[in-house]
Amino acid sequence: MRIGVLDVGSNTTRLLVASVEHGQVVRLARDKVRLSLGEEIERYGVVSDVHVVAAAKAVRKLAAVARKQGIESLDVFVTAPGRQSGNAKQLVAALTRAAGVPVRVLSTEEEGRLAYGGAVATAPMPLPDRIAVCDVGGASTEIAVGSPGAVPGWVCSVDLGSVRLTTRLDSDRFGEDEL
Repeated sequence: MRIGVLDVGSNTTRLLVASVEHGQVVRLARDKVRLSLGEEIERYGVVSDVHVVAAAKAVRKLAAVARKQGIESLDVFVTAPGRQSGNAKQLVAALTRAAGVPVRVLSTEEEGRLAYGGAVATAPMPLPDRIAVCDVGGASTEIAVGSPGAVPGWVCSVDLGSVRLTTRLDSDRFGEDEL
């Protein structure tokens, strides 16, 4: 079964088309579009109308790429922008129209569990009995701890990510290389 997953994050919107063969995730196609939604949310509290349109355009394009790959299912979700933006409902509605399927806003717990599951499923090496996965996003960081083959027993989220941190730094104090 071929599936497509679209992840609308604070910095980047990513597409993965994959199948599961002999218990292994097989990547069939990947693509991404950089949108910088988190920077606007950090500065203004909302995603501008211009960036809502840009995000919808990116989702429409990536959903079309997935459908050309012959997917049987498309899952579209939004992470921190759907939780943190003052106009999250408007953003989610625009993305839903663009994708042609309902868009889900992931809770921090869901985001942490999915990051953990993805890391475990695609690890290129044997894993120890207990592992921690740290997913540093643009506006939040999720940490999940557990044992491979099971859901993580502990998940924590911190509203701090790479975009949020660099936006808060005083660019007059630091040079471009230092940032």
